[in-house]
Amino acid sequence: MSKIELDLRINGIDISRQELVITINGYTLISRESVRPEDDTIATPQAELGAFMIEESCRLAASHRERSAEIYKSVWRQFMQWRDDRDIAIDMVDAGMMEQFEAHLRSRNLSLNTISFNMRVLRSCYNKAIEKYRLADKQPFKRVYTGIGQTDKRALSIETIKKIKECKTMNREEEFARDLFMFSFYTRGMSFVDIAYLKRDNIKNGNLHYKRRKTGQSITVKWEPCMQDIVNRHALPSSCYLFPIIHVSNGKERNQYRGCQNKVNKTLKNIAARCGMHANLTMYVARHSWANAAKALNHPLELISYGMGHTSTKTTKIYLNSINMSQIDQLNSSILHELLQ
Repeated sequence: MSKIELDLRINGIDISRQELVITINGYTLISRESVRPEDDTIATPQAELGAFMIEESCRLAASHRERSAEIYKSVWRQFMQWRDDRDIAIDMVDAGMMEQFEAHLRSRNLSLNTISFNMRVLRSCYNKAIEKYRLADKQPFKRVYTGIGQTDKRALSIETIKKIKECKTMNREEEFARDLFMFSFYTRGMSFVDIAYLKRDNIKNGNLHYKRRKTGQSITVKWEPCMQDIVNRHALPSSCYLFPIIHVSNGKERNQYRGCQNKVNKTLKNIAARCGMHANLTMYVARHSWANAAKALNHPLELISYGMGHTSTKTTKIYLNSINMSQIDQLNSSILHELLQ
């Protein structure tokens, strides 16, 4: 056989989650479906960022961190839409690409904090991927904004919280929304998802014990009469849950509580209008308001942070060993005293 010399020129590489196609002079030589690990003559496709994000999303969902899993999927969808559904090898991600993606997000008139949030999620995935696959860090996020700017204050004063508590609601739906808001405030700003999953056996020996579904952190809250009053008004005798948010344990609990959360937040806006408030009242406002009330009573920042289940700040981590639960209980009792007196 005579020797044939070819001038090979790679016209393009199309990478997606479905296939890897390499064309040379217009001819397809390989697709992902044809790759066989046992064939040493065919290179294995490199790890890709989009595929890795989906892998991380599935891992989070399996760990019951559904919200975080949903966030990863959302950012992945935005990134892939910008890429025209073409994935990219992790070691091909560079600063120029991230600058272009940031410019794309800005063109959609997203807020700076929303853009930063997307970038931080991507950065988190990128860092995990390069560690897993032992790749060189190209620092692709060094020229994009990943900070957190000032946002509108969501916290309400104790006086405004009292107005909400004493608001004369017109129907059962409004009473339920108001009571869930107050229950969140009473329990140091418990998130809606944690409230939704509370069961009767979470209350033991005068305390409410639960794990934050966002972080997995164990939280203990002294059970107060005002909390029991709310449960008494809404608990269903036939249900194991404290509140009628999740009705059936069928694997679709997330859909149930998200639907209820949207309905409650919509109802809270009506209550805010009736109370003469111009703030955007949602369940999350209760969390901000509890922290604001604690600060107004001059409680230490570290104690407030720990009471809310925050363990990410350096000051909180340093302070953890010297904090006992009686301090947290006293903090919350002082806030409830201001509210209920």
